[in-house]
Amino acid sequence: MKEESKIGLSNKILMLTLFLFILFAVDYTGFSLNIQIMNYPGMFMIMAFLDTLILSYVILNSKEYGFGLILRIFLVFYTLKTLLVGMEALYLTHILSWTVTQKLLINGAITAFIYSGAAVVVLSKTEKSDNSKAEKSKDDIKKSLKDFINFTGIVTTFGKIILAGGVWTLLYIIFGAFLFKDIALLINATTTLQYLNEFGQILPLSLIFQFLRGIVWVILSLPIIYTIKGGLAKRAAITGLVFSILMATTLLIPTQLPFFIQTAYFIELFFADFLFGVIVVIIFFFKRKKS
Repeated sequence: MKEESKIGLSNKILMLTLFLFILFAVDYTGFSLNIQIMNYPGMFMIMAFLDTLILSYVILNSKEYGFGLILRIFLVFYTLKTLLVGMEALYLTHILSWTVTQKLLINGAITAFIYSGAAVVVLSKTEKSDNSKAEKSKDDIKKSLKDFINFTGIVTTFGKIILAGGVWTLLYIIFGAFLFKDIALLINATTTLQYLNEFGQILPLSLIFQFLRGIVWVILSLPIIYTIKGGLAKRAAITGLVFSILMATTLLIPTQLPFFIQTAYFIELFFADFLFGVIVVIIFFFKRKKS
């Protein structure tokens, strides 16, 4: 019986992977994604599979169900896959123009919403199961956020969000200055130095935007993090993997960046995002044991 259940789940994940691959190929805004996916179908399929794998795990381990779960998955998927990239375009105009960014944001929103709904339906999380009916599950995002703020206190919650934004900015500096720089220099020193020199001119502005990105990132991710079943360690590990996989897999697709720069960026992003996810959970959910 368990073996049949595993096979059934595997088939669902493969089906959702193929569905996400198709959604990636659909061009709603003239973004030329269909051309990109034709050039790198293997990379898009790997990205679709990894994204599906981690999102499926989150859906199956969430206390939420139905439209509330769809909305939560949409928020985290859209935020990590599209919105945070769009925010970077505000100061990286030489890489992404505002016209391209608008198309990216619209395309990403449509893809994320359709996929989130399909994933929740396919994984049979539209209604509470018999086992979960006895649990005190929240009915919608508004109520769960209200409960969370009441639990931690408005001032405390605001302070934690600001702290999380600062933590992300610090991780951005540390991982960029050491991990990314060292890997890129090791592969190609000349081009890396030129790239770092150009980027250094916008560094002060980028730090402000990274702080704001960290805040937006946390606010829009908390609704799904709050519903993950399990203890602190499990929640931290899942959150770290959600952050790192959803963001880093985008860099599997070749861009106009030199290959070694993109490779170094992928490694930096994966580890920095994973650590950020773990720290966010510690900031918001760690409780000291009363002596």
